[in-house]
Parts: sequence; structure tokens; C-alpha cells
Amino acid sequence: TDVSAEEIKVSARSTPRLAMQGVDLGRALAEAAKAVGGNGGGHDVSAAARIPRERMDEFIVKIDQMLSGGSK
Repeated sequence: TDVSAEEIKVSARSTPRLAMQGVDLGRALAEAAKAVGGNGGGHDVSAAARIPRERMDEFIVKIDQMLSGGSK
């Protein structure tokens, strides 16, 4: 992660095996970032997002829920 005064840049990587099982990091980061007022996207195995610094914890909870199959 790259941290500035106002926003945080997040990057994520996965494996082709997880992508074949349905994990799409691009979609997950895009949705989680949008939910906290940021933006993101990418590919199923590589993605990035920019989120407001003050909503980092909320983003982490959101992305964890999405990737673990919990409620959105």
C-alpha cells in the first residue's frame, strides 16, 4: 500500500487457480472501493484501488467479507 495524507493506494495479486474457482480481484476491489468512496479495478488475478484514508478499516472489512464469501 502507498499512503498519502488523503488516500491510500491498494494493490492485490492472486493466483490463476483462485481465479478458476471464481475469485475476481478486479471486481472485488472495484466494488469494495466504490462502497467506501474510492475507485478501483483490474483483472481477476491483479487489481488496484484508491480509497479515502479515513475509510481504510471499512475497506478492509468489506474486501475480507467479499473474498471469504461473507455478506456484502
